[in-house]
Amino acid sequence: MKVLVIGATGFIGNAVAIAFSNAGHDTYGQSRTSACEALLRRDEIFPLIGPPDEIAKHYAPGMDVIIDACRPGLFGVNTTAIYDAVLAACESRSPQHKLTYIFVSGTWTHGTPALYDPLMSISERAPLGVDQTPLIAWRADFETRVFGAATNEAIKGGAAINPIVVRPSLLYGRSGSVLAALFDQAYKGGHITWPGVPGVSRYNTIHQDDLARLILIIAEKAPIFSGLAIDAVNPQTESAEDVVRSLIRVAGGNLTYSFREPENDLERALCIPTHYSASLAYTLGGWTPRKPGLVDGMKRYYESFKGFQE
Repeated sequence: MKVLVIGATGFIGNAVAIAFSNAGHDTYGQSRTSACEALLRRDEIFPLIGPPDEIAKHYAPGMDVIIDACRPGLFGVNTTAIYDAVLAACESRSPQHKLTYIFVSGTWTHGTPALYDPLMSISERAPLGVDQTPLIAWRADFETRVFGAATNEAIKGGAAINPIVVRPSLLYGRSGSVLAALFDQAYKGGHITWPGVPGVSRYNTIHQDDLARLILIIAEKAPIFSGLAIDAVNPQTESAEDVVRSLIRVAGGNLTYSFREPENDLERALCIPTHYSASLAYTLGGWTPRKPGLVDGMKRYYESFKGFQE
């Protein structure tokens, strides 16, 4: 397949692009800066330098798969413009030669279901809930548009598209993603403060490599996953206390910690109750995570984070 990864030098996009390249697919990676060109070439990824929507507009017609792994709003990234370019590229295709479009969203989009039970998992098949922070609320509207592509937007080419949404949970590995702020406190030493409620806050997590492998499986089996939202999560949740304590244990020194109220939209999203199930990934794709969980693999993950700081 010919695959274009939008945001190929980001935390998610780079792992995804490498996974496709390693699987033998012709992989093209978009980046805004020419400084990243050599990095992509080293991983056998064809670099495409320029704004995401412009790259999508120019190259999407010749692709089999488009993966939008950009962080919306960062450096002016316009997710809607990228998707419009994908739909325009579909106008010249037939339903027999569909373009697969995968949008990387997040499990926070679930919000808090109206009938939330902390002892039961939230299904991918359930309607989205409430309590979505402004940081992520727009995703629900955009996901609705993606899911409606095959019908509501057929006039723009929706009939020739396989629209799929992948929702990763809290990511970990290497440079750390959101957890980098926590790891950085341990790295600098002293007292660690982190948003959450002791005994209550729990995380669904997923390693960036396991997410990348799932996206690869979904793209290769796109007709099966078309029109679906797929949660990418480890099968178990981990308590915020266990995460912080295990980090302190491997970091060493005289570290102390305390939890506090969230102070911004990102932290409020981090405190949304989470207990998700990747049932569709398991049953339709035969996917299971391979990397150790965040707590069990903390030593390797903290050492990797340190490597990015040194």
